[in-house]
Amino acid sequence: MAGSEPRGAAWDTSVPAGDAASQRRSVSPWLIGALAIASLLVALALDLTLMPQGRVVSLLYALPILVVARWLTPRAVGVIGAAALCVGVISGAVQGLPVAVWITDVLGLLLIVGAAVLLARQRVAMLHDARVIEEGNRRLTDAQQQLQVFIAAVTHELRQPLTTIVGYAQGLQRRIEPDLAEQDRRALEAIIEAVWRTRRITTDLHDAARLGVGEFKLQPAPVDLVAVVREVVEAQLVSGGQHRLHLDAPEQLTGCWDRERIAQVVANLIDNAVKYSPDGGEVRASLREEAGSAILTISDQGPGLSDDQQTRLFQPFSRVGETTLVGSGLGLFIAKGIVESHGGRIWVDSEPNRGSTFTVRLPLRSADCQPAG
Repeated sequence: MAGSEPRGAAWDTSVPAGDAASQRRSVSPWLIGALAIASLLVALALDLTLMPQGRVVSLLYALPILVVARWLTPRAVGVIGAAALCVGVISGAVQGLPVAVWITDVLGLLLIVGAAVLLARQRVAMLHDARVIEEGNRRLTDAQQQLQVFIAAVTHELRQPLTTIVGYAQGLQRRIEPDLAEQDRRALEAIIEAVWRTRRITTDLHDAARLGVGEFKLQPAPVDLVAVVREVVEAQLVSGGQHRLHLDAPEQLTGCWDRERIAQVVANLIDNAVKYSPDGGEVRASLREEAGSAILTISDQGPGLSDDQQTRLFQPFSRVGETTLVGSGLGLFIAKGIVESHGGRIWVDSEPNRGSTFTVRLPLRSADCQPAG
């Protein structure tokens, strides 16, 4: 129950358990209580000696109560409040104040004590809720990490049998293709394509899980980024389609990167640009060097993205807009992880109905290797 206190904890300041830094910085509750009692006695002395028959100084009795509400438990605040009431009674009796005045002072202090106790209860309840939320967040983080480790392990084990299946299927296709009926040929091709698609999704899940647990490893080496982008563009052209692809790049742009992973980023961005552009549309890729970094931009003539869609674009399993395109929804999330693992950035500039431009900035050098040339 909010505001409830364990026995024997009247002077506990309710610092969240496990917060050692806060505990070191906190003032001893016993010291706070002693100072509050001392301030009440000082106020009483002032009331009796310097300002006899004056009730303005009696406001000093309320200050310790309000101060301790910030530090002590409701029970401790009640103890200080009871002491303040006793001091008020003593002051009124010694000064011989009229009964009506004396009762008014006591009632005023009583209201202040009640308000202070309520404030202390709210503070304790908020600290308790904060501890519950912190513990819940910790458990959620642990559960997410365990899930990601599990996904990484499962997908790693699945990739090999999927590769075996597609290998045997392709071998079977080559051996018996001349004797296959058209319907059987299409069925075998559908099986091979389904296995490849499953393997791609499995690979994406594996990479995303490794990113989530901080186990995404790179193998940096001197790489010509122009050659990587050109290979991806040529592979896209070979695959067919009615899109026009243009590459604007220098003859060479060498940096220190993981070639396979950078190729994965480029392939994902160009593949998305082609998928979301209309048939016959143009996809442009450009490369340049700027301030010690390689700048890659890929522009399409697709439907574009709203501001809300752009904020969700690089999140895992994000599917922006209405689309029937097949995919895991992890490509851009993984691309972002790869780029950031290289110390770079990736972002998008887009407007609805005006296409999108993805930009990747990659530092040319890293601590792991020195680029050639």
